[in-house]
Amino acid sequence: MAREPDPVSPACSTEVERAEHDQTRRHHAARQDHVAAFHVMAKPTGARCNLHCDYCFFLEKEKLYAGSDLRMRDEVMEAYVAQTVEAQRVPHVTIAWQGGEPTLMGLDFYRRARAVEDAHVPPV
Repeated sequence: MAREPDPVSPACSTEVERAEHDQTRRHHAARQDHVAAFHVMAKPTGARCNLHCDYCFFLEKEKLYAGSDLRMRDEVMEAYVAQTVEAQRVPHVTIAWQGGEPTLMGLDFYRRARAVEDAHVPPV
């Protein structure tokens, strides 16, 4: 009996390839069950920064977006915060932001982010 191709997997042409692919998917799914917490960091100001530290790897990126004012939209921030909080199974979740002086985004951005965080924190 022919199997339907997995829409998110590479094309498997043989039964052995399909079995190996299925085994890999099961292995990754099992490992995800053991991950209680993880750390991610967002840079909501894009390549902009007002500190210009000598060691910074990101300063050169500003040249890639010359003249632009890339900033994280509220919809993206809301999705980032919600997915970060909901995916972790620990009592405390850290939301990290990077990019020079945090107020480059403006304090209202972080106030809105805190409101989104509070809305997604499960009751204690």
